[in-house]
Amino acid sequence: MSESLYPRLAAALATPDIEQKLAFTAAIASDWQAGLLDWQGAPAPALSCGIPDKPELVPPKLVPQRSPQTEEGRARLLHAIVHIEFSAINLALDHAARFPGLPKQYYADWIGVAAEEAYHFTILRERLNSLGYDYGDFPAHAG
Repeated sequence: MSESLYPRLAAALATPDIEQKLAFTAAIASDWQAGLLDWQGAPAPALSCGIPDKPELVPPKLVPQRSPQTEEGRARLLHAIVHIEFSAINLALDHAARFPGLPKQYYADWIGVAAEEAYHFTILRERLNSLGYDYGDFPAHAG
């Protein structure tokens, strides 16, 4: 018996916990590949996007310049890219959850995108960690 895809997507999208979002995304991708998720079931009733406490989200004009001339500037630039990847995970999960009744390949594609973005987030975050920083150490914008 397969489980409905939509509540799983909604839970992954809604969690503000970064590690949990990554784990949920990986589990959805794995279960989708194994044929364990029903994409024809009823969608989740409401969707919300979980935003972690960090990074602080500020208007784009208030994000400090990110000069590649200094180590901190390079870390800030990398942090911005990591933030883009995190946002892309949420966008892919949202696209898969928001539009029921589409062909199966639509969900396969967006679940694949979410998994790829989670991988990108993870490897770029590891690089940021190697510079002595983590995701959330610098402000970001949601513009």
